[in-house]
Amino acid sequence: MRDGFPQLNYIERYLRKAKRPCLSVIIERYYIDRDFIHDFSAFYSTSLYAYPNWCQRIHFFSIDKNQARQELKKLSQLGANAGITDSGGAFQKACKEFSEKFYMGFSVIKPLLGSPVGRTVLRHYDSEAGKGLLRKFNCTRHYQVHLLGIDLTVCGLVFQQQDVGVSACATTAVWSSLSKTKDFEEIATPTPAQITQLASQYLLPFGRPMPSEGLSIGQMCQAIQAVQVSPSLLKIENPDDARGFLQSAVSSGFAPVLILESYPDDNSYHAVTAAGMKIRKVHKPTMISDRIDDEAGDLVSLYVHDDRYSPYFRADLSTTNSALILRLNLEDEDGNIEGTERWKLRHILIPIHGKIRLSFASLREITIDLIKMIRAFGEIYSNRMTKIDIGTIQFRNLILRAPIYVQHLFYGQQKLADAQRNVFNKKVLLSRYVGVARLTSKSFGILDILFDTTSTLKNPHCLGIVARIKNGVFPLILAEFLSEELKCPLIVDVR
Repeated sequence: MRDGFPQLNYIERYLRKAKRPCLSVIIERYYIDRDFIHDFSAFYSTSLYAYPNWCQRIHFFSIDKNQARQELKKLSQLGANAGITDSGGAFQKACKEFSEKFYMGFSVIKPLLGSPVGRTVLRHYDSEAGKGLLRKFNCTRHYQVHLLGIDLTVCGLVFQQQDVGVSACATTAVWSSLSKTKDFEEIATPTPAQITQLASQYLLPFGRPMPSEGLSIGQMCQAIQAVQVSPSLLKIENPDDARGFLQSAVSSGFAPVLILESYPDDNSYHAVTAAGMKIRKVHKPTMISDRIDDEAGDLVSLYVHDDRYSPYFRADLSTTNSALILRLNLEDEDGNIEGTERWKLRHILIPIHGKIRLSFASLREITIDLIKMIRAFGEIYSNRMTKIDIGTIQFRNLILRAPIYVQHLFYGQQKLADAQRNVFNKKVLLSRYVGVARLTSKSFGILDILFDTTSTLKNPHCLGIVARIKNGVFPLILAEFLSEELKCPLIVDVR
């Protein structure tokens, strides 16, 4: 069992070693799964062997079976008393509280002896990673589950094992990524069978579409385009840019698909989906050029969905002279490392809204140009006015839905004062998705330079500058200079 199904072994260990470990399960013996029923219709129903078209679904709880039975009975009784006219939402509130405390997720078990692990959503790791490290799972979303008339929710990213009949690793990676895209756009999330069919309707580099021998990068892009979102494909040419793209994409909440090549022998390829990342709590400067500090240097590891092993499989990052390497440590049942895989990152594929024309690569290039512009201005200011040392400039890039950015701006740690909020609302018109170039320096404070993502690298359109600056003459003059050069409104909040 352990050798034949490493996914089950890893999932069992993940649940057992969680901060609040799994203590009980509920099994739905007859469960119709949308993804499998499509796979069944497209492939398994035409087999000589009479495969069942139903699955089983296992629910995981961090309380023992007796307590689980009591808590679910209470919820059921509360729902019965409230009825469908529960205007106060007491039943829904109780379901949410129960989910947050005790529900760890679910796993669909398909009636396939060689690849039983179907659609699986497990609660992601806690944020604390110890030893000065922090986990962030911005690429996850909330999934709603109905059990015994009770609404349960779990925050994670969907995972499944490939079956090489309908799906291979590329199909499952795209499938996981598009599930997160639904958080941004109202798309109909395609099943693995639909992804394989959409990807192979025009091009078949590996032969017939089913049984699936895998997808090319072109086919993966074609499948994403077919579901009304656009594929943003980033080719990796140096490790600094690669780390920057990953940190920006994951921080922005996209679930990027990583196309990997075995290292050092480039004789095989693989695709995984990033669900989260591990970063340093305290920033450690990473200079990519003269006094240009890339915040992405704090990215230590990724948590990826690898269909061969498990969800949230940790991939530690390292660099060579020309590549970013992902190291996967394979563990035995006791958590001892019994093998290591190393993969070279070749491409990053991100499903995005079709109107986002400013890619993470373009936004990064614009940001570095802006830093050079600020340095040049600082030299001119020092020669003509007062000597000023701009020092190191730290930067990060984000592409966010406009309401999300505004929420952070108005209510986050670096929130604006009330007066500046009113000015922002009057002066700044945001695009649906906003490109953020955040520059930080001890000499001026924090500058958020906002870009219209429907513009391009050659013709970028700046929407506004939010300057949370230090008290002094130079920071204000610098902010006004950038506003004039970029032809955009300026919101100044002196700290």
